[in-house]
Amino acid sequence: MKADYNEEISRSWTDDLPKCKNTGAGTAKRTPQWGGGSGMSTQEPGHISSRTRRISDCSFYCEVNENTSLYAIFSGHKGQKVAKMAMQRLAAEIILGQLIDKRTDEEVHEVLRQAFQTVEKSYQESIDNLLAKYAVLRCQIAENVGIYDEIVRNLESIEQELAIGASAAICLIYNSRLFICNVGTCRVLLCRTDNNHTSRAIQFSVDHNLLNEDEILRLTQLGVDVSQLKRFDMFNTRSIGYYLGKGGYKDCHYLANASAEPIIAQPEIVGGITIDPSFQFLLLMSSGTCKYLQEIYSGDTTQENRQIVQMCAKELQSNHEDLTDVAQAVVNNIVQKHRETCENGGRRSNDDLTILLRNFNTKRSNRVMFNSLVQEIRNDLTNCSADDSSSMYDTSVMGTNMTETGSITSQTSSSSHFGDIQKVTPYVDFSQYYENVRAARQKGTLPEGINFD
Repeated sequence: MKADYNEEISRSWTDDLPKCKNTGAGTAKRTPQWGGGSGMSTQEPGHISSRTRRISDCSFYCEVNENTSLYAIFSGHKGQKVAKMAMQRLAAEIILGQLIDKRTDEEVHEVLRQAFQTVEKSYQESIDNLLAKYAVLRCQIAENVGIYDEIVRNLESIEQELAIGASAAICLIYNSRLFICNVGTCRVLLCRTDNNHTSRAIQFSVDHNLLNEDEILRLTQLGVDVSQLKRFDMFNTRSIGYYLGKGGYKDCHYLANASAEPIIAQPEIVGGITIDPSFQFLLLMSSGTCKYLQEIYSGDTTQENRQIVQMCAKELQSNHEDLTDVAQAVVNNIVQKHRETCENGGRRSNDDLTILLRNFNTKRSNRVMFNSLVQEIRNDLTNCSADDSSSMYDTSVMGTNMTETGSITSQTSSSSHFGDIQKVTPYVDFSQYYENVRAARQKGTLPEGINFD
């Protein structure tokens, strides 16, 4: 039976999936009133207030069995319906037996690709009746049949429905390997430590918007005037749903010149990445979260990722009761920083915020030292392993001044107090060297012009 696209769904079957105990979610919902404050309402994850509109974000995290866990976040564009539908269908297309007997990374990739294709097809089928009404109304306009103003209002209402879409980011842990895929502007970061115990923030998702040069090139090659699209704030170049950018793009004046559908639902897929003790935490962010960070940090993606990783690390080290408290504290921190940005003349967003935080090895009892942060972004979209340094490149390395840095090195001993002054045990014993220098100086055989002290 075909799902009714216009049905209002208040509960999803994913709500009953067993939760991953190492994960927490945080949300903040934009209220209709902006006023002089933040305009945000922080809620328990999944909470819906009858006095305000529905949150456009959807998310879930589950542990299917000891070998399989799934984490997903969806951001609705111009409404929640597509995001809600995508969440329900994608979960069903991934964890209800499709992974059985899958041994290779490419087999898992194919399951993820097929899941996105099925969800997109379901969306297209769900709007058949809407498209039929749309075609009838356009014929009535052309033939001057009926009340013109009423027909125009009905057409505009349907066009709003056809403009609804969603971004999605999914992380699958299967047989101790991590797979990441995304469409749109949700983002996935992995924080892990290197051999020097320095935290690295690695962005494994791809931002499908007009800040992405590859996406600009793809649209330009299709004949789209990208300068026209830049008038639309954070225009998504890939999306689930959004019929007006796909089957209906010829009726959209800023996309009409394209030689093929300009907006696509093809996901970027990475993995599998073997999970090892260097993994600290995994972070999934909604489109709205990324947008708020962009406005706070003036569009510097490196700074955005560095700061939210730092926020997460700080909260993980605090005395929160559970990971939901940790995630919510991070969201609240972003809201506060955005309020301060707005008070100083910054832009005011109209988006919801959601994050999922999956902890691996960040110990709650550890102290945190702020040293250097290495921000990394994937350079290769094919099978990429975090252990393969050739598939990544450093975009910044901060100095060690504590007031300027944003990464985390975990320390468990009392020597991690900044006020402690302790000698560090040397790696090499130089006593013999200094003894030889002393003896040579006494004999007068020490070479001149060299400082041996």
